[in-house]
Amino acid sequence: MFQVTPSPRPDRWRLGQIFLTATIYGLYMSASTILFVFVVFDTDFFNGSPIGPLRGMEAIRDPTCDIQPGDISDNSCGVNTGIFHSIVYLQVSILGQALVFVTRTRGFSWADRPSWLLLLSFVVAQLVATFIAVYADWKFTNIKGAGWGWALAVWIWDIIWFLPLDIIKFIVHFILDSISKGSLWSFSLGMRSIYSYDHPSSKTGGGDFTSAARHGTKQAMSVHVQESLAFAKKNL
Repeated sequence: MFQVTPSPRPDRWRLGQIFLTATIYGLYMSASTILFVFVVFDTDFFNGSPIGPLRGMEAIRDPTCDIQPGDISDNSCGVNTGIFHSIVYLQVSILGQALVFVTRTRGFSWADRPSWLLLLSFVVAQLVATFIAVYADWKFTNIKGAGWGWALAVWIWDIIWFLPLDIIKFIVHFILDSISKGSLWSFSLGMRSIYSYDHPSSKTGGGDFTSAARHGTKQAMSVHVQESLAFAKKNL
């Protein structure tokens, strides 16, 4: 049902790697929202939109608006407008849920087709979010229908920001896999070995670069083999 290519080798929970990867994704998506808000307020990018005039832009960018931070009593202009709340809600909703298509596989997100249930859940959830952003007029959440022009602009924005997520994933996985396999770790141990071989305060003194690097590599490989054997004994 859930179509994912399994890991080619025995795997285990790596909470540190999961936390680091999640932090990087979170920072990237936060940057997409912050930049989106900046473009709306401080540039004319959306003013000259080819999809036509966008609803509420005059109120959002009202130069006479003097709302202080934390003041929610006035929702007539600036960041307190219901239309602005709707478009930010939709932007966060789409990109946030679309991330599941990137994290579910180690390859390109479009290479391994997800299950129909996963696709259906995404489509239904984001259709609901889109209709809320376009039509809802709810006083208790201070959101107001932004119209289909904003909905289309937000969808295009999120698609553009979604595309680099695979590249970010590959870079993060390459670094973490290199560390777990010992290639980066062995380099670090090699540098430490060079210091211990060549530093004047070293008891051994002397030594050359090759022997120091070989010493660090052997240490890293030994640790990696011991971890692999321990994993196999535990799970076989």
